[in-house]
Amino acid sequence: MATRLGSIDATPVPERCLITIIGADFDTFDHPDPTPHPLCWASTEQIHLFSEISSGHRAHVRVEAWDGPAPPETDEWEAHGRTELRSTSGTLSISVLDERLLTPPLPIGEPGPYTVDVHVTGRRRLRALRGQDAWYADEPPTAVERFRVRVWPQA
Repeated sequence: MATRLGSIDATPVPERCLITIIGADFDTFDHPDPTPHPLCWASTEQIHLFSEISSGHRAHVRVEAWDGPAPPETDEWEAHGRTELRSTSGTLSISVLDERLLTPPLPIGEPGPYTVDVHVTGRRRLRALRGQDAWYADEPPTAVERFRVRVWPQA
């Protein structure tokens, strides 16, 4: 059975629907593949999550490192996606598009290919809130949309 090695959490504001997770050796942004209704995309030293709404809220993002395939989900999630990360640093941090880190680096393991498993909830509620009075409050809605990102080395 796989063991969770650690996790990091942040509440970033999406920029143009993007939430970014980068490794310590991150150099330059690749261009995410804008397939219809994307949830996640990854490349070398970067993972992009696609928020339901482009801005005006803070999504909750949790990244978990596992030493093998994470156990099957038991919680209810609205959407699920999977992609492949190429890690050269063996670490990940939640970031904003200007590369400012929102979390300390999370060790994920040795450099190499990783499975990235993403679940999200709160999207329907976020769409319903958009344009309501709460949307324009001094503090933007926070943690309505919630992502859980689990990464583990590919065998």
